[in-house]
Amino acid sequence: MSEIKEKPCPLRQQAITCPDAPALSMGPHQWSYAAWDRAVAHYEQALDESGLRRGDRMLLSARASVEYCTLLLALFRKGIIACPTNPALPSKALKTWASFLRASAIYRDAPDNTATAPPSFQPPILSGSDEKSLPAPLPITVSTGAAVIQTSGSTGQAKAALLSLNNFLTAAALARQNMPLQAGDSWLLSLPLFHVSGLSILFRCIQAGATVVLPEQGDSLEDTLIKSQVTHLSLVPTQLQRLLDTTEGCPCLSTLKAVLLGGAPASTSLLRRAHEAQIPLITSYGMTETAAQCCAVPPGASLSVLQSSGRPLEKGSLRIDDDNRIFYRGEALFQGYLQEDGSLFRPLTEEGWFPTGDCGYFDDDGYLHITGRSDARFICGGENIQPEEIEVLLNEIPGVSASVVVGVADPCYGTSPVAFIRMEEGYVLDETLLRRHLEAKQPPFKIPRKYYPWPDEIPSGIKINRSWFTAKGEQLAEG
Repeated sequence: MSEIKEKPCPLRQQAITCPDAPALSMGPHQWSYAAWDRAVAHYEQALDESGLRRGDRMLLSARASVEYCTLLLALFRKGIIACPTNPALPSKALKTWASFLRASAIYRDAPDNTATAPPSFQPPILSGSDEKSLPAPLPITVSTGAAVIQTSGSTGQAKAALLSLNNFLTAAALARQNMPLQAGDSWLLSLPLFHVSGLSILFRCIQAGATVVLPEQGDSLEDTLIKSQVTHLSLVPTQLQRLLDTTEGCPCLSTLKAVLLGGAPASTSLLRRAHEAQIPLITSYGMTETAAQCCAVPPGASLSVLQSSGRPLEKGSLRIDDDNRIFYRGEALFQGYLQEDGSLFRPLTEEGWFPTGDCGYFDDDGYLHITGRSDARFICGGENIQPEEIEVLLNEIPGVSASVVVGVADPCYGTSPVAFIRMEEGYVLDETLLRRHLEAKQPPFKIPRKYYPWPDEIPSGIKINRSWFTAKGEQLAEG
């Protein structure tokens, strides 16, 4: 099947069919689809005047805002590749990343007193136009690269994944088939735009004619939920845990139409707590390379089903080999990893399957269960250890809110497991209790040799950085 080259611009389509419907909302301010479409066109003109052309790359280092979202869509329309990155990235690291990307321009929402390279792009000030002329349909190129997103790098160096508009639009359409989203609904942009999970919210809402709700600067997630009254929300397990621990978090979550949970494994105790509170959870599985979720449970799933990652959203898009490794093949699959020399590397099997790096299995009802990362495995005394299996058991223990198991160097066994444990408030880390719980369910070689309290400072991110915990474990073992 030949790849689709062009599709109608979904924002323009909504500006034609429902021009007055709310597209963007931030605090007391709202922008209709017609107004947002005009703003994007205004930004397109500014891009033309800047000298940027199709195929150029723009680095975006900013917090989510109306201007940021508008610039993203203008870049997509013009075929200029958007490269969103964490605005907290230090200046030196930002310059290194810009050099790797060969970026032609950079957009920042805060002044930078250091010398910048590439040159800065400053979009024009948004103004409320009263223009009422009906816009014409707009075809856009969807087959070429549209965005470079850094992967999470949970077990190693982050990679630069290139995705097309067709990848994003396909993934958004598949997600909406499983989780209804329609005009009149609103989705809080609760995840950063430098992650594919944040970008996917934009595409889903625009396709559906729903509203993207931007949090106001300084507001907590709880405050935003109380004020905005959204219908849909994306969370990672840490965010869900924090909301459940707040006064108003649980009541707010229970009134939503859907709470999409992903980004990292959720413990059984967290899922049970949310399910008992009648929070409309939808657990999912996906990654940067699949343009967000490629698997999800249906709305209204039972607790047992919520403990899975759901069924493939695209039939036949996932397979599992004899070593329990998961492979993906579908229209949402990214274009490849950007290399130092500017080339693209797309690691596929001869049949076109992408190795996700995850391991798992399908149960009798066709639901996917993730058992861990293939690159997180380590060998202890000749025995394979999948650390996530141990973490699941540790997270069952009352008082344990999170755990990470990694392998550290051992003179006798080569590598031995150690565990980092985060306890809930009011609980104390009891190594004897942890050991007894594991010894009843695991062979001796899978029992961690050491149990360390959760570090005060860990790298920020949606997923746990196992490389950091391994280095921390090695440091503690030497001390």
